[in-house]
Amino acid sequence: MRAAIDVLGLSLPAAVDMCAGAPARIAGLTHVGTLEAGKRADLLLFEGAHPASAGAANGGTVSAIPQLRQTLVSGVVVFDHEQEET
Repeated sequence: MRAAIDVLGLSLPAAVDMCAGAPARIAGLTHVGTLEAGKRADLLLFEGAHPASAGAANGGTVSAIPQLRQTLVSGVVVFDHEQEET
């Protein structure tokens, strides 16, 4: 998603559609692809650098490794980094 924004210059809504909505539509999967009530919502929430934003796509190096913050499965938090630290 970050590469779609940084490298292709897409807006956030266009990047989300390219990475999630379009593949779901192409595959005929009506229960996924967008964040809407009644649809399945599995998400990984990261914090930190992405290779494209750090210049790796153009031969640069990654300055930071993204940190997984939360995992949601079917809209329910199943992993929370803050909870793991305590």
